[in-house]
Amino acid sequence: MLSRRARGLPLLAVVLAGKWLVSCMQPPPPRAEGGEFVVEVVDAKGTPLVDAEVEGLVDVNPGPVASMCCIQKRFAIGRTSERGQVTLKGAPFTFRTFHFRASFGEWVPREVTASSLLLHRNTVIRIVLGPKRDVRGRVDLGPNCPLPPQLEVHASPPSMRATVAADGSFVFNGLAPWAFISVYACNRGARVDLQVGDDSPIVLALPPAETP
Repeated sequence: MLSRRARGLPLLAVVLAGKWLVSCMQPPPPRAEGGEFVVEVVDAKGTPLVDAEVEGLVDVNPGPVASMCCIQKRFAIGRTSERGQVTLKGAPFTFRTFHFRASFGEWVPREVTASSLLLHRNTVIRIVLGPKRDVRGRVDLGPNCPLPPQLEVHASPPSMRATVAADGSFVFNGLAPWAFISVYACNRGARVDLQVGDDSPIVLALPPAETP
């Protein structure tokens, strides 16, 4: 004959199976809400810009294949307060890069990126905006690089080209105040990144040629 303990095993199995079935029928717990970013928009002097529009975007896969990357998907949009700040909520938990795009009036919109590692930290994303500017500069090709005919200097944003004059000078009108300017000649290149509020002269100097 089976012992009392052995006879109770089938009943125990039925009870456990019932509990498992009930747990499977219960709705899943609510998903945790996304994180948030605080974005600050200021001008070159650090003055807060009120009512600037800020978009929060994140890189996502365009299809089911994880290796395919990436398109940008907006997760939030808002406008800055009197402090020049806006809190963008609903940021998904991801290892992808976040993008923040700010625009203010007729000024050139600007986009900056942030690592997903900042999602869990009290970090303020700062974006500096400013009006378009005209840029005058010159190219210094050095002693071993004669000025090529129709040499052009490139700039962006917006994408522009300017022809270098015989004295090495060039002019751009209406560049973003954080644009980059570059030149390439004699198998060498030079680049300058503009800084908002800095109107100092621009010089694109080629590095020395490599000795054979």
